[in-house]
Amino acid sequence: MTPLARRASGGARVVLAVAAFLLLVMALHKVATIQEFTRALSAHGVLPTDLVRPTAWATAVVESIVAVIALVYLAGMRGAWLASIALEAWMLGTGGYLVSVAAASPAAPTDCGCGFGRLVTPGGWAMLAGRNCGAAVVIGVLGWIGSRGTRVPASRSVPQPPTHSSP
Repeated sequence: MTPLARRASGGARVVLAVAAFLLLVMALHKVATIQEFTRALSAHGVLPTDLVRPTAWATAVVESIVAVIALVYLAGMRGAWLASIALEAWMLGTGGYLVSVAAASPAAPTDCGCGFGRLVTPGGWAMLAGRNCGAAVVIGVLGWIGSRGTRVPASRSVPQPPTHSSP
């Protein structure tokens, strides 16, 4: 592997680690401010009222788990691809939810629920959904790049049994 490819792989792994860490921070913020997050989900107008609170807790817990899984995979030498899959799945899932919020189109600016207190205008939900889906694509590419520098050459990957020649 060339030094440039090794640096690209290491850089991609660092970016994935930062993304996983930010996801963990956002999840912990949701837990710490669960009432605010519950109000944000309710204001989106997508979920039935009786599902808002359980969904808020489930979102915070699953988001934490995804972030920890990604960080654990990144700590291993071959985990960039697996970490990116976990992060991609989460970003696509939230992107899908945001598409449904865009379709419901809350009438007033509403907290997006990301943990940063960002107010989204009624017309901004589609852009936010596109951003999350675009981030999933970027994370997938970074996972592929990050995994390139950790592959074991085929000649050294698995020892082959000796071949016996017939007399």
